[in-house]
Amino acid sequence: MLKYVLILVVLLLVAAMLYVRFAPIETASYHVDPGSIAQSGADGQFSVAPGGDLEPQIYERSPAEIASALETIIVDTPRTRLVEGALADGQATYMTRSALWGFPDITTIRLEEQDGKTQLTAIGRLVYGQKDFGVNEARVRSWIDALGDP
Repeated sequence: MLKYVLILVVLLLVAAMLYVRFAPIETASYHVDPGSIAQSGADGQFSVAPGGDLEPQIYERSPAEIASALETIIVDTPRTRLVEGALADGQATYMTRSALWGFPDITTIRLEEQDGKTQLTAIGRLVYGQKDFGVNEARVRSWIDALGDP
């Protein structure tokens, strides 16, 4: 009897893992202006926007320069891929999956020209669960840090 219970538990774990990895995610619903949904201190997300966890970043470089540099940084991030938009067009949404279970996190970045400078807003958030243990903050901050001083 115990053997069957253990087999059932293993099968349930495998099913859960497969669901997390392969369940469809409506990425278009995440591809929104980060400033429109930013909340400071919200569980499961980290936002760089007015009223968010970090104020928008202003760079002396053009949006095209920032987009090019940021795309290079993001491409080097493990398990991360573009799912909507393009930074060259002003807004892009990326999915990053955790190494073991493949939990998806969604990060949307928006670049806007303001008086010859570039304003960067972003939001990183989880898809499943309530708490991300700072993973989204670490990823978004690492991308911003890699861009260099605004």
